[in-house]
Amino acid sequence: MIFVKQGDRRPAAPATIKRGSTVVDLTTATSVTFKMRPMYRLDLTVDDAATVLVAASGTVEYRWAVGDTDTSGDYFAEWEVLWSDGTTETFPTIDYDVVHISSVLDGS
Repeated sequence: MIFVKQGDRRPAAPATIKRGSTVVDLTTATSVTFKMRPMYRLDLTVDDAATVLVAASGTVEYRWAVGDTDTSGDYFAEWEVLWSDGTTETFPTIDYDVVHISSVLDGS
């Protein structure tokens, strides 16, 4: 689970890309995209490029953009990898990552 406060853009959303319990080597990946939507809606809140931190160990992060965390609530998230052969693969392969955006105390 990824936790962030409403309106915050730090820390970035981290992940280690795994197929089951095996870390995926992203060395031949062309790009990784972070996608996020509210749990009970189908429209995406985020559909943007993620940063590969260490390709061999599958570590990535998404740096929040302005507006990404404006609305508190629970969200489903996934990471879409575009491989060098033009195919895509989405992680996690079973279910979703969960992002929880907590409201701030002053309601602003």
